Amino acid sequence: MQKVLLACFLFVFLTASLFLYYPSTQDYFSTRDDFIWMQRGHEALSHPELFFTTTVFGSLRPIARLVFGLEYRIFGLNPYPFHLFNLGVYALVGMLFWMLIYQTTKHAMSAFLGLAFFLFIPSYTYNMFWL
Repeated sequence: MQKVLLACFLFVFLTASLFLYYPSTQDYFSTRDDFIWMQRGHEALSHPELFFTTTVFGSLRPIARLVFGLEYRIFGLNPYPFHLFNLGVYALVGMLFWMLIYQTTKHAMSAFLGLAFFLFIPSYTYNMFWL
């Protein structure tokens, strides 16, 4: 019974985060930075050594570059699937974060409090801007 209750709470939190951030999927890409990331990611798919030898805006982020490149290759310049995919990744990371806290503390309320901070605290709105 306790596992079912925990799963229900987790479902409610993740659904609330998807509901809260879903309007961001209706936007176009935010700045030209997005297009540069997509272009550099797309180039790196053809030349894999670029993932680890060149930077984008002074930072070496091979996983972000890979994701942007794959999203560009799959979705083109349609922003809706980009945003929807990234929102799904955000919810998945939230679920993994909850699992990490719960496995570490064995205390469900601590895990849900940590998840609430992760999903809803205003300092993360900047991260959500880039979804």
